[in-house]
Amino acid sequence: MLRKISFWYTLAFIIFWNGYTLHQYITGQPNVLQLFLFGIGFTVLLLATTWFSRWLMSHYKVVDEKAEEILSAKFKNKRSERNGRTVH
Repeated sequence: MLRKISFWYTLAFIIFWNGYTLHQYITGQPNVLQLFLFGIGFTVLLLATTWFSRWLMSHYKVVDEKAEEILSAKFKNKRSERNGRTVH
């Protein structure tokens, strides 16, 4: 579901932005190239964050287990340093 929403959102943005850029070009407004390049850059950024979001959600269990392992190891180390002894 998220994949479809993100695809349609990105597609709508691309069409809207390029349509606006085309309108600016037809009316002879300045800085059309910069506007077009900004739209392309923002589209790439949007696609990259959408991809990363989907990747993260598909690997959520693995990432969550590793985060819990790292955080529990740091907590044990801090607790052992505070008490002056090793915690197993």
